[in-house]
Amino acid sequence: MYITSLFTKNGEGVTGLSPRICIVDIDAGTCTAESALMEELKFGYYRYNAKELERNKNYAIRCDAGPTLGGNERYMYQIIEVDQHRGVTEK
Repeated sequence: MYITSLFTKNGEGVTGLSPRICIVDIDAGTCTAESALMEELKFGYYRYNAKELERNKNYAIRCDAGPTLGGNERYMYQIIEVDQHRGVTEK
């Protein structure tokens, strides 16, 4: 599973960053990836191959672009939640 984030400065994608990702298993309270480096794509997009994640768990994610970006542009946050209704048929 890939986790992709867009980092911008004044609305424009920023390249040349070295963002790091922190992934926390919400239910267990453990960190599965701490300060792992994200891969640069293009146009300000960066991604991390989160092969250690399990599909039946909930995760909180924080991506840190580093001190180059300030204020509310430095961090990106995401939540991955298990789909509790997958496979359930409505009647």
